Amino acid sequence: LAELNERAWGLGFAKTIRNEKDNEELLYAMIISDSHFKPQPMAGYAYQWMKPLSEKLEVGVGATALLISRADYFSGVPFPAVLPIASIGTRKSKLMASYVPRISQNKGNGDVLLCYLCVWI
Repeated sequence: LAELNERAWGLGFAKTIRNEKDNEELLYAMIISDSHFKPQPMAGYAYQWMKPLSEKLEVGVGATALLISRADYFSGVPFPAVLPIASIGTRKSKLMASYVPRISQNKGNGDVLLCYLCVWI
């Protein structure tokens, strides 16, 4: 575990819309440095139910369906995943997070909290 990357820096882009219920829908693509310091591209769709906390601050909770490519899974062939997401921020910038649960008893497999900052221009 000491050899794993705990700071998976990356970069991406997203297209966000507010639907008629004022909830948020996102199409996105990003690439991060995975837990073994290798590129991990991801692309998907996310839906968040939004709740205002004040005039400018809001929170969201939802889910994302995405394709992920990792060198250590399926020889890098993209595979699907569905993960929970949550956010806090304004309509122009948010701190978002997703959780990857452990799917086996192997240490170093899952139990990952992925946090990312989204800024809309």
